[in-house]
Parts: sequence; C-alpha cells; structure tokens
Amino acid sequence: MDGAYGSMMSRIRQNTGASFLLMRYSESWEPIDLMTVHRSLIMPEMIEQRRPLSLAARRAGWVGCNILLHQVPLEARIAVIKQTVPIRKEIAREQFRKVERLSSSSLESRGWTAALLTRLHKFGKNEFDLKQVYALEDEMNALFPKNQHVREKLRQQLQVLRDAGMLTFERRGRYRLTHPARSV
Repeated sequence: MDGAYGSMMSRIRQNTGASFLLMRYSESWEPIDLMTVHRSLIMPEMIEQRRPLSLAARRAGWVGCNILLHQVPLEARIAVIKQTVPIRKEIAREQFRKVERLSSSSLESRGWTAALLTRLHKFGKNEFDLKQVYALEDEMNALFPKNQHVREKLRQQLQVLRDAGMLTFERRGRYRLTHPARSV
C-alpha cells in the first residue's frame, strides 16, 4: 500500500518519485528482510488505484494506491537484509547504482526497460539469445502500440541494459543477465 494515487502517478510521470524501503520483521521486531525498491523502474502500470474512501470516512473520497511489487523488475528490488542476513553493503550499493543509471531516461524509455527486464526474467535463466528477445515483439508492440520499430527498440534496450551493467553481451546474439534469474 502507498499514499494518494494521484500524487504517486504525478511523481512517476515527473520522475520525482521516491525509492522505497520495505521491511518484514518478526513478532519481536527483529528485521527478517529489508529491501529498497528503486524509483526509476516503478512505472504507472505497476500502480493500482484503490477505491475511494466511503462517504462515512473522515477523508471521504480520498483515493489511495497499491504498488504491484510482483510487476517491478527484480533489478529494482534490491535486498539489504535477506532472511535475517545483511547483504554486503558494497553489493547492495552497486545494485542501486546500476538502476540509478536509468533514472535520467524518459518515462517511455524506462517503461521499455522495465517491461523488457520483466520479460527477460520470465525466460527463467540468465542466458538468452536475440531470437528469444524477438519472440517478445508482439507482446511489446501491444504494450507500446505507437512504436513502429519494435525490433530496433528491443536491440536499443539491450544496449541500455548493457550500459547500465544489468546484462552482458556474451557473443553475437547471446546475452547474460547480471542479476540472477528467479521465478517472477
């Protein structure tokens, strides 16, 4: 759950949103998990509008929102503590820096990046090839119908991910995600 829907959407569109810290803790208040969710890969479609508060509520008509974390790419969900074990700060900071590199991009470009990352992880493995990426063409075209050059945009986004340190080119037409794949 998050705050006001309108404010959240405005902040995302203006690229002035906040990153989040999410904690799961035990009954004795001991941290079990702590993660940061980087703002640059939270897209409008990952925000769910809640129903307005009822007329009987103190803030009648107020509309909140939920962040659909399962839609946020793994790269933007950075572990700080996992199963009570602190992650080495150098590792967490480097992951945060990689995603931060995307924050200066436009909303549309970050939307492409987030959509592609999510789909790359659905392959279920770290290595993939250009043929698999091209198989996403129809799906990406449905998400971004104004773009008439989807294959070119997919190749461009692979370069963006490479430059951000989120994937490496292994050899011609072969790629490897630097963030371990896990079920989405």
